Amino acid sequence: MERLVTDAPLDASLRDRITVASAGNPLFVEEMLAMVREHGDGEIAVPPTIHALLQARIDSLDGDVRVVMERGAVEGEVFHRGAVSELSPDPVRPAVESHLATLVRKELIRSTAPMFAEDEGFRFRHLLIRDAAYESLPKATRAELHERFADWLATHDLVESDEIVGYHLEQAARYRGELDPGDPALPALSARAADHLAAAGGEALDRGDFNAGRGLLRRARAALPPGDERRFVLGGAPRVRRHRRGRRGSRRGHRCF
Repeated sequence: MERLVTDAPLDASLRDRITVASAGNPLFVEEMLAMVREHGDGEIAVPPTIHALLQARIDSLDGDVRVVMERGAVEGEVFHRGAVSELSPDPVRPAVESHLATLVRKELIRSTAPMFAEDEGFRFRHLLIRDAAYESLPKATRAELHERFADWLATHDLVESDEIVGYHLEQAARYRGELDPGDPALPALSARAADHLAAAGGEALDRGDFNAGRGLLRRARAALPPGDERRFVLGGAPRVRRHRRGRRGSRRGHRCF
């Protein structure tokens, strides 16, 4: 890490401030040097923490580039161009590919192998970068985007699709519930999350992964309202069988209560 700072073309004062603020964190140094490359080292401020530094880098992005980065963060540390395009506002969609290239050039993301045919995969250079982008989204936006991503993912063929779709619906329901426990859309959304999590739990039990299966069934039960009778079924049944039907070549779990 010391070599990163020493070899960088910085004035002595800035080099010392980066060294002190980094507290031995190589990511801090790398991101700080990236900021210097982008903005010059004149009067650049050195944020006090890695979180503040990453947020400063995100805040410095062009608005639409930031939108694309945040949409990728909703999918996770690894994400896909197709999902980003689906989640982006209509005016941003034509330039998604260009904005992703900008993020690659700024070393915030990297190309990686996609999980879906005829798509492009990307990975945040560090999980903390993904987390900073995600945390910059308001809860209402997170809820909307998680639900929309779940809908997008449900049209794709993916192993363990139910678990991932269930997770995103679970997050959407969580944020909606935090914002408005009386949200009229919440019961149906929670039931969808429980449906997918229960199907994933049943599949895990079928393959002998009992810890994962029980954990998924507990989450399915917790997603339902306290008075829902299906909580009793999930709490007492040792197995939940999975039912499938084709949809655009995908595999989905369906209500199994």
